[in-house]
Amino acid sequence: MPTYHYEAMDSKGQEVKDVIEALSNEEAISKIRNLGYFPTKIREKGSRRRAKSESAKAKGPQRPRGTGGKVKVKILTQFTRQLSTLQDAGLPILRSLRILEQQQKPGTLKNVCRAVGDDVESGATLSEAMARYPKTFNNLYTNMVSAGEAGGVLDLILNRLELFYWTLDNTPYHSRRIRLPRLYCAGKPCPPPPAPSPALRSAPAMPATVAAI
Repeated sequence: MPTYHYEAMDSKGQEVKDVIEALSNEEAISKIRNLGYFPTKIREKGSRRRAKSESAKAKGPQRPRGTGGKVKVKILTQFTRQLSTLQDAGLPILRSLRILEQQQKPGTLKNVCRAVGDDVESGATLSEAMARYPKTFNNLYTNMVSAGEAGGVLDLILNRLELFYWTLDNTPYHSRRIRLPRLYCAGKPCPPPPAPSPALRSAPAMPATVAAI
């Protein structure tokens, strides 16, 4: 009987790595769920290509990149805030996505949320899954999520994204360049603007007669 390596999350959000015997990828996922775990990655031992093929069958017909659609900034802000709250509470990412899927009204975001959850369940990271729907999650969004995953600070990154999109939604277009909050530069907080040079700080005040001119 084939053996599968898997990674999963338990009910407390702790990562679990183990192997399980099953006749197929679908049966392995079912067995892992029966153990009370949320599978995040699974592959057949000694056959990455075969595991990838079976994973695709488990998901059904492959969705082409770019499916989904744009959602309003206000709705994306609310989704990001809720996802940040669930991650801050320590819930597994897959469980968080399923909860948010159930809370969404029928429409684009609900469908994309379901599809992203399916991709995560099949072994993709959250940023990889979101990147397949660029009309909903743009490059800024997915790159920030990827940085959060790599640094183990996904909840913090989601909180910053929520603040960014909230500001974007509540700032007039002509003021966005000076009022939008800084996010991250190359994975680190952007430095503050440079302080005035000592020469400028110590420069004498302009004479009133010159100022009047």
